[in-house]
Amino acid sequence: MSLVKRPKIGYTKQGLAAGRIWQYRQILEKRKTGVSRFEDRKIYDISGEQFSAMDAPRHLMTEEGTAQTTLDRSLGICQVAELEGKVTREVLEEVMEEDCERLLIRGDAQITRDGADYLAEKKLVLLGVEQETVGNETSGNDVHQQLLKKGTVIVENLNLEKVTSGHYFLVAAPIQKKHQYGGPIRAVLIEN
Repeated sequence: MSLVKRPKIGYTKQGLAAGRIWQYRQILEKRKTGVSRFEDRKIYDISGEQFSAMDAPRHLMTEEGTAQTTLDRSLGICQVAELEGKVTREVLEEVMEEDCERLLIRGDAQITRDGADYLAEKKLVLLGVEQETVGNETSGNDVHQQLLKKGTVIVENLNLEKVTSGHYFLVAAPIQKKHQYGGPIRAVLIEN
């Protein structure tokens, strides 16, 4: 059993019981609303119904084939933008903020090749989408490969329906497994 010190609770048996009650209330609130609170901040579970997946760039792997550096890329401040249709360079120039490192796109959006070029120029470390791929039928694989070659981690099949545009803290930790370049994740956004 791990002991987590919560404010005004301490490590006593009563404190542990109070901590468990607090955790249970958080679980009940999340079941009712889909949102739980963490120090008065909303937490959104944005994993897709089946599962959300992360694709890590192959050059981020160690010699053993483990994605060591994707953890720091998958944790941090992100921008959520609501976009529909083709996402071109012009659309991204208008929507993305100058210092954006992680971008989650809410809506039925397909990144175009010139949009992927722009993201690569911006040195985006993570791109998340609600679809099963970042591109469309004709350019999907090209866009995918283009982003991965430039070092962008791609997260697909997110559920952003309860999230509005804005800034959040993203937690999208990948499972560490040898010889695996992607896999399922549990993605969470915390109100910033």
